[in-house]
Amino acid sequence: MEEKTLLKIALITSIIGLFGLYFAATNATLPNFDSKNIEHFDGKDVFVEGKVQDFQASEKFAKLVVKELKYGNKVDAIIFKSHNESLNFTIGSDLIIIGEIRQFNGKYEIVASKIMTR
Repeated sequence: MEEKTLLKIALITSIIGLFGLYFAATNATLPNFDSKNIEHFDGKDVFVEGKVQDFQASEKFAKLVVKELKYGNKVDAIIFKSHNESLNFTIGSDLIIIGEIRQFNGKYEIVASKIMTR
């Protein structure tokens, strides 16, 4: 094949690929999470909006009890601190939590990968 033909094919497939990535990214959502059915989400990533009901911090992690805004249920969340991270939450703070549901000592909790204040 000629160099011009290969260049055209490469450009067309690149543009199609970019549109495909854009479409996939805009349509990607996390599952609708209800903590009453938390066992069905074991090992899955979830998105929760809520208000901090209890907060306990240690050197390595922080444990939160969050009341979901959507359903009003309480769910435990844990986040591990990175080296330079400080967790400045107070009871009553509005948070958005993204994390994975895991079982620990027979109880399900969210292991947060990201927590943002609203």
